[in-house]
Amino acid sequence: MAVNCFEATCDMADSRKGSYESRYSVQFGARLGIGRDGEVHSTNHNTAVKFLTVREHFERERSVYEACARKGIKRVAGHRVLGLIRTDDELLAIKMEIVQPPFLLDFVSAYPIATAPQFSEEIWEQWYAEKSEQFGDHWPQVELVLSEFRRLTGFVLLIVNPGNIRFPANTT
Repeated sequence: MAVNCFEATCDMADSRKGSYESRYSVQFGARLGIGRDGEVHSTNHNTAVKFLTVREHFERERSVYEACARKGIKRVAGHRVLGLIRTDDELLAIKMEIVQPPFLLDFVSAYPIATAPQFSEEIWEQWYAEKSEQFGDHWPQVELVLSEFRRLTGFVLLIVNPGNIRFPANTT
């Protein structure tokens, strides 16, 4: 499957990658992921660096990783949370551990409970139906992950998919 990458986003990430490599004496390897919020690349330090495209998204994601680090949260309902290594406010970059499933990652859509967007009951019902279909038999475990994430961190995670709440490949 081909990945559509907006030229400006890719050019910006390439420029920031070069700056990051120089600044932190690191070399980038494979791109681990790309989406509308940014790109994630592996490094020669067996870590990953996520470059975000919007400062607000960077700040939201950074705040969750910092809260998890501060509270010593390494797992949520059996799912690993990537350990924060470094952030770079200028480059909108977050350096983190690389982990294997089961894991929970990508906190761009996480909001403090008090400031989380409010949705109608109808919207929530539609969201639950869509997510239940996406996750299939894993949906009850995903609900537990989301509930525990909220309880442990004080954040509500709004965008979830099988890419950011991943289960081991050998489970149904």
